[in-house]
Parts: sequence; structure tokens; C-alpha cells
Amino acid sequence: MSKSHASMKRNLDQLCSYVEENYDEDSYVGVLLCEGDDNSLDAKLYGAVYPYLLVIPTGGFADIKKLLPCLKNRIDYPAYGLIDRDGISKKEIQELQKNKQVYCTKLPFLENIICTPEMMKIGARYLEADYRQALKRVRENAMSSLSRKIKDTLPLNISVSQDDVVESIQVVIVKDDGCIMEKTVSSANVLYTYRDKTIASYVAEAFGLHGRQDYYAFISRMLEDSSTCNDVVNVARSYLPMIGEE
Repeated sequence: MSKSHASMKRNLDQLCSYVEENYDEDSYVGVLLCEGDDNSLDAKLYGAVYPYLLVIPTGGFADIKKLLPCLKNRIDYPAYGLIDRDGISKKEIQELQKNKQVYCTKLPFLENIICTPEMMKIGARYLEADYRQALKRVRENAMSSLSRKIKDTLPLNISVSQDDVVESIQVVIVKDDGCIMEKTVSSANVLYTYRDKTIASYVAEAFGLHGRQDYYAFISRMLEDSSTCNDVVNVARSYLPMIGEE
């Protein structure tokens, strides 16, 4: 047996043992493997959104892809997977859901979900911070970062100074068959579409927190607080798929 196969079997055995020890048929209707580890925000947030599923953090998409079908063969309960959408196409999302019961977040990353304007409004109220000013600052930082990435990546003569405030970026790709692919990112939608986990760092800075990890901890605290938990869960739920409710 190869080292990778041995590691996978060991992880699978541990996973099955965890399910056997923690699954309660009166509380759960299935198992959900998600990205992240035991200390990450993923499982905590998804556990609150899907309280009827036993949520287990299982590394990354590759780990879920390997372990989920094996787990299905070892347990008697329904099992699903939940991954970040990242850059997965709609066709791939449909195939993953139909053939493997692996679902995708509606926004690129977990970070986009916890950094939506709706989530920021809850956080600003909790901290008694200026929501509008914080949102404006985060949007400007995200658009500035995105414009720099484009400038540094594309071999084109694009001049955007650090003092310029970028309101909108449009990308148009024309394929040889005439098909046009167009994407516009503006300050209004950048928090929903920006595929970069550092978006959480911008929100942390705007709220006076100490970096991305501190912001994750802040969201965790709001999940533990009865005055904000339902609001956080309701916002997150709107950007997550329905799983196990069919």
C-alpha cells in the first residue's frame, strides 16, 4: 500500500470513528464534510447553519473528494460535502452536486460570506462602529488591491496610481467563435465577487481588529452571543446551498 493510500485509510478510519461516536439519530439527518480544520471558522459557522447535520471539517476539496465516497460506503447515514466555490463553473457545480453530493458556497470563499455588507452591518452594530465609513474603506481597499493585481499580472500599459479611487473594473474576453465573456466588478459588488481571502483583512482593519485571524475570532464570538447569533446565521444561510432538506 502506498504512503498516500495508507494516509487516506487512516484518515477514513478516524473519520468513521468520529461519526460513530458523535452521530445522534435524534438530532441529525446526515453528515456534512466541509473544508477547514478543528480550529477553523468553517465548521463552527456551518454547524450553526446546518444544525441537523453532523458537520466535520476535513481539510480541503481534495480531501473531501477522496473521503466522501469512501465514507458513504462505511456508514448508514446520508453524507454530503461542502466546498468553497472559488472558480468552479456552474456546470461543474451541477455535476458535483448531482453525481457526488458535493455542494458549493454561492460566493467564492467563506471569507466573502463573512465580509458581505450585511455581515459587516451586524459587526458594526456589535462594535458600535461607523458602518458606512467601514464599508467605504473596505470597498476602496478591495478595489485598489484588485486594480494592482490586474496591473501587475497583465502585460499591458495600464497606469493606476495609488491615489486613484477605482470605482469599476470590466473584463471582456472574446473567443475565436465570437462568444463574448464579460465580467464587471464594481465597488458595489466587490465584496461578493473578489476571489481573495485577504478581503477579511480589510474588514478587520476597518473594524480596528488585528488581522484576518482576529476577524475570524470576532465572527466566532458573534456566533456565541445570543444577541447576534441568529443574525449571523441568517446572513450566512442566504449565501449557502440547501443541504439535506430534500
